[in-house]
Amino acid sequence: MEADSSTVSVQPIVVAELLEPVGKSNTDGSMTQFVQGFITKIMQDIDVVFNPSTPGKPPLGAHDGAFETTTVETTNPTDLLDSTDKDMLDAKYWEISMYKTALEGRKGT
Repeated sequence: MEADSSTVSVQPIVVAELLEPVGKSNTDGSMTQFVQGFITKIMQDIDVVFNPSTPGKPPLGAHDGAFETTTVETTNPTDLLDSTDKDMLDAKYWEISMYKTALEGRKGT
């Protein structure tokens, strides 16, 4: 019988086992260390999601509520939609401006 995926502990991933021998590339090992740190952080975050600790005592790196907002509940949905549309248009304008600047830079050289 298969175990529930939320009760199975996450197995560590060792980057060194997945990469080429150190002698062939990356002589200082900095990339290996970076990737190992990144994967370890992801695995820890996943483990926190599947195995939350006691309430009231958030573990290191746990959800801190930084992106929670209560203004959405009290905001008029039409205003929220207008704001979102404006933000999307602003982002698209910025993106187009960046492309335009890059193209103008190529013309000048």
